[in-house]
Amino acid sequence: MITPTDEQRQLRATVRDFLAATCSYEHLLAQTAQPAGFDRAAWRRAAAELGLPGIAVPEQYGGSGFSPAELVWILVESGRALCPAPLFSSVVLATTALLASGDDDACRELLPGIVAGERTATVAVSERRPGWTPAGVAATATGTGRTRRLRGTKTAVVDAHTADDLLVAARTGEGVSLLRVARTAPGVAITPRPGIDVTRRLCDVVLDDAPARLVGEEGAGRRTLEQVRDTALAALAAEAVGGMARLTDLAAEHARTREQFGAPIGSFQAVKHRVADMVVAADLGERAAETLAWALGTDDGQFPLVAAALFAHNADAYVAVAESALQVLGGIGFTAEHPAHLYLKRARAGRALLGTPAEHRARIAPAILEVPAS
Repeated sequence: MITPTDEQRQLRATVRDFLAATCSYEHLLAQTAQPAGFDRAAWRRAAAELGLPGIAVPEQYGGSGFSPAELVWILVESGRALCPAPLFSSVVLATTALLASGDDDACRELLPGIVAGERTATVAVSERRPGWTPAGVAATATGTGRTRRLRGTKTAVVDAHTADDLLVAARTGEGVSLLRVARTAPGVAITPRPGIDVTRRLCDVVLDDAPARLVGEEGAGRRTLEQVRDTALAALAAEAVGGMARLTDLAAEHARTREQFGAPIGSFQAVKHRVADMVVAADLGERAAETLAWALGTDDGQFPLVAAALFAHNADAYVAVAESALQVLGGIGFTAEHPAHLYLKRARAGRALLGTPAEHRARIAPAILEVPAS
């Protein structure tokens, strides 16, 4: 584990200031009320002024060429602000998929537009239920060569309603493969999916003989998607860190200033202990972010275990902190005038987006149990 560098702290502070100006609660409500769900102009500003979409993209594709560790701290601040922009879908999911595929042509065609904030993309894997299970992929891609035809239905696809390109997991003759299809292509039907989290839109996608193009090697989709899954779990864990920190600040400030029976409610033992538990959880989350940044910068094969373990911990902790915050805030926390309810919804939705904490604990338990005692 490492502590952030001075450059990373400066980046984090800059991103926090930018998001404070573009994702205040008033701005957030206005953005989520729009069909797109986010401010496209602000996203282009984030690309032009801060280079956020290209922070971990190699320079050969127009990116900044920084390590994924910098992306962790951006995601922490994004989670703190509940930023509705396509950072998770386009930068975490799609960009990771493109780079992991090793398809230089696809990267050169798509990544410069993503880096510039002019193009967005997402990844479609889940079908019957939320999660990330390449083994459960039933969609098919027929044809030969790089051009194929897609059939199938994808569920809970993040930001599919605005993505220019969908990277779809489908079965070909060689196994699970990754294919690119344009959102506006014939045979593509996208339906917004009702959900509790208005800051992160989910959609169902029906593909009916839609024209698509193979990305990467045929049959290599499982390996690529596993890498995307691990990065996405780390991203959700990082977002939870920012969310817990913000909720703790809101609850602590309310406990200091809200008076009942002639005294601040924070002086009452029950409230004091609840806020103290939140502070401890938020501090542990900060340490988790440091661990994630460290793990992303290593090449010892432990990152999948670290990402899954910290996601499982942070996802549960985020929900617990959000529920505690609403208890401290009382009735105001449930109103539209206060942002606390949006954090609770993000926490609960994120906990199930790529599989539950219990599912990921079960997945990594055998590997952890095989680790020899030091």
